[in-house]
Amino acid sequence: MGCTALNEATKRYTPVLIKKSETCSRLSLSVDGLRKLQLKDPTFPKQIKLGDSKQSPVFFCVEELEQWLKTKKEQRNTGVSA
Repeated sequence: MGCTALNEATKRYTPVLIKKSETCSRLSLSVDGLRKLQLKDPTFPKQIKLGDSKQSPVFFCVEELEQWLKTKKEQRNTGVSA
């Protein structure tokens, strides 16, 4: 099991880091779509690579992803484009 944090509201543990594949699933993107988003949007959270080899697993911080989505929603609702 990966890193987790206790969610006080639900009293359940939730992951702090999620795999790249889970990030794609949550954003309804393909791996290539995620790569394009990372290149296009400098505000998108940076990936965290655990290890030095090319095959080391890549993760994203759930908190950073949620904050990024919150900012995107606020921009949408106020009519501000990034």
